[in-house]
Amino acid sequence: MDKTKSAIGYILNSYPKSEKFSISRLTKMLYLCDWKSALQFDNQISEITWEISYSGPFSRDIEDILFNDDVFIIFKGNLPDCGEVHFVKLRRPVATEVLNPNDKRVIDFVAKVTSELKWDKFLEVVYSTFPILNEERYKKINLIELAKLYKSKRRNLVLA
Repeated sequence: MDKTKSAIGYILNSYPKSEKFSISRLTKMLYLCDWKSALQFDNQISEITWEISYSGPFSRDIEDILFNDDVFIIFKGNLPDCGEVHFVKLRRPVATEVLNPNDKRVIDFVAKVTSELKWDKFLEVVYSTFPILNEERYKKINLIELAKLYKSKRRNLVLA
C-alpha cells in the first residue's frame, strides 16, 4: 500500500484548503483519482480494492493506513450540516517518488476540479460516476474493467 500512502500524502500536501480535510472527502477524492486514472491510463493510482457502500465508494484500507501510520494525524471536528467528523492532516511529508507524472497530473486535475465545490456538489460529482450509477452496493468493484466497459458503451453511443 506504499503507492496509496504516497497518493494520500500527495493529496494532503497539494490540495488547496487541506487544513480541514475529512476522511470521507479524502476517500471520495482518492476514488475519483483512481476512476480518472482507470479511464485515461487503464490503471489505478492506488492499490485499493474499492467497494460501494451506502455512502458511496469505500475501502477499509484507507482507514487502516490513516489510523496505523504515524505520519497521519487524525482528529475530530465539526462541519456544518454534518456534525462531528474525522479529519486528517500530515504530521510530516510523505515520500511521493512512487507516483509517476501521470498519477500526479490526475491528482492535480481532480483537486483543481473539486477543491472549490461545497460538499453537496462534490458528492454529485462522485455519485454521478459510472461505477456508482451502475454497480451494486456492498460489492467489490474493478475500476479498470468498469472503465473499459464505460469506454466501449460510450464508443457504441457515438457510432450509433
